[in-house]
Amino acid sequence: MAHFRQQAVTYYVQGRNQERLAECYYVLEDYTGLEKMVSSLPENHKLLPEIAAMFMTVGMCNQAVDAYIKVGKLILLS
Repeated sequence: MAHFRQQAVTYYVQGRNQERLAECYYVLEDYTGLEKMVSSLPENHKLLPEIAAMFMTVGMCNQAVDAYIKVGKLILLS
């Protein structure tokens, strides 16, 4: 099954299907791929909160915060 998902990554990159690509990276536990997506997506992109939530579910809080900051959904408490 992982082989098919890895193939899907290639197709989603070529087809520029970012939503499916993020899902594949998450299922494959390719968190580096998700981090690269966060870096490449423009600010306020609709996919950033979803990617942030993916990071949160696996305890990658710093990466989640980076995604939330880029989308402007982080409220800093003082």
